[in-house]
Amino acid sequence: MSEERDRQANRLAWAKELLIYCEDAIAAQQRIIERDGALEAYALSLQSLQSQREQLMGEIRELEAAIGQS
Repeated sequence: MSEERDRQANRLAWAKELLIYCEDAIAAQQRIIERDGALEAYALSLQSLQSQREQLMGEIRELEAAIGQS
């Protein structure tokens, strides 16, 4: 495996781990909203987490494609 491919594989593993944490945080934020109601700060936090999840998923797709083509 080339050095670049190793770097991409490491980044892919890290992005997948971050995605798990992000999903956990989204679930926790949703539980808070269910318990306390849809306060604006909670909604903004949830939107931020969902945006981060989308970015991570995009990065994962790109890395998987790059590794698959290497």
